[in-house]
Amino acid sequence: MQGIREGNPTLDPTINHQVDLGVKYATDRFYANASLFFSDLQDFINYYGYTRTVNGSSVNVRSYQNVHATLWGAEFGSQVSLPYDLYLRGSLSYAEGENQDANQPLAEIPPLRGTVALRYDVDSWFLEIAEHLSARQTRVDPNLQESSTAGWGITDLKGGFKYKAFALYAGVNNLFDKFYYNYLSYSRDPFASGYKVPENGRNFYVTASYRF
Repeated sequence: MQGIREGNPTLDPTINHQVDLGVKYATDRFYANASLFFSDLQDFINYYGYTRTVNGSSVNVRSYQNVHATLWGAEFGSQVSLPYDLYLRGSLSYAEGENQDANQPLAEIPPLRGTVALRYDVDSWFLEIAEHLSARQTRVDPNLQESSTAGWGITDLKGGFKYKAFALYAGVNNLFDKFYYNYLSYSRDPFASGYKVPENGRNFYVTASYRF
């Protein structure tokens, strides 16, 4: 039996005390921004699990509780203009949460992630290749029986063309048909079975639009 989910009408609202710090630098050819935050969360609404006996059988239950939690994270983004109408873009983000009451990692926090992209862009059309990267998720909540997810990297390719009011875009995601699992792909609906569900393989798309 998979288990049941139930609400908790006695929850108190979360009180968040947060500090943010951000910096930005820009020139005609270069742009970069970085931000850092720290949150102290009183009565944070935490997703957790326990077992209960139903008709003589032990059943896994998922519900919500108030806990004291801390959360911090950082983001970085940058773009540089290169010769020949090329643009190099990169981003990086990380967050870490702690359930202070249980002295264990906070549930459902993503690992280190980043993107590196190279784009050729002129007035009427563009072409871009991007590499999306995710580190291995090692900070997991043992109460929810979260399991580590391996790191991965996938490549996306896209392009677009504009002519007056008409625009056409096409691309391919996961260009090299990488087999991988996204973090926490097994814990929430619609894939809440507890079994890891792989992400899509190579897939193509085309979109067109016309503005009147």
